[in-house]
Amino acid sequence: ASVSSHPLTETHTDASLLSFPEKLWWIVNDPKCEVIDWNAQGTTVVIPSTQRFIADILNSPSSAIFKTKNFASFVRQLKMEERRVGKEC
Repeated sequence: ASVSSHPLTETHTDASLLSFPEKLWWIVNDPKCEVIDWNAQGTTVVIPSTQRFIADILNSPSSAIFKTKNFASFVRQLKMEERRVGKEC
């Protein structure tokens, strides 16, 4: 699904108001979004095609969901969030 038709951008005109985990949750749980999903156990985010994720989510000209357009920065932010959540458990 393209970002322009994504529920996140349809329901939130300014996605920048949402936190990184909230944006990620919306994207991963959208059944129309084929570029990111949960693993079979539902414990890990899986991105089958890095290039497609970059094109459809990070570099989409229609809407910016995440602050970065760089995949390495996205992964770094994801890992920082993982460490933060791990400390809370």
